[in-house]
Amino acid sequence: MAALTLEQFQTLYQSDPFYSWFGLDHPMMYVAHKAAGGMTSVYRQIGIGCEKLFRTILRDSFGLSDYDVTWSYEITLPTGKMRTLYLDGRVPLNRIPDKNKRDQFHDWMRQSADELGVDAKVFATLAGTVFEVRQGYKSKDSKRQNADIANAATAGLMHIYVVATGIS
Repeated sequence: MAALTLEQFQTLYQSDPFYSWFGLDHPMMYVAHKAAGGMTSVYRQIGIGCEKLFRTILRDSFGLSDYDVTWSYEITLPTGKMRTLYLDGRVPLNRIPDKNKRDQFHDWMRQSADELGVDAKVFATLAGTVFEVRQGYKSKDSKRQNADIANAATAGLMHIYVVATGIS
């Protein structure tokens, strides 16, 4: 980010529907980026807000409980300690009370699985979907993403990665 001029910075952030909505194209954000190499705490708070908003949308749209839209799994650290990793949302098909909404969501899952090349036999075993919401994609996310995909598959859930912005 430091190599951009103010004009380039503003053009980049104004062209992004997600970040421009938050006003991150403001000249003070540019100054902060130049001084600190990024505003990690600002982006972290936006990320936390996105997680909460996304779960609320899932809960309210499908008539689910807070428990239903929450999902986590445990990993063993090299030290032997256990760590719990949380994903940003879950939609268990059997918990959607409205049959029309359940069928719509299942159809969306099928279309998504077809686009991703998921085998029909594998799709038939899926009980729902888990979501990871990211502001942008960074290659360092791939190790965690692979673990999320593997653990979701073990739980019979389709893993969907939602990227909110093209700026990484």
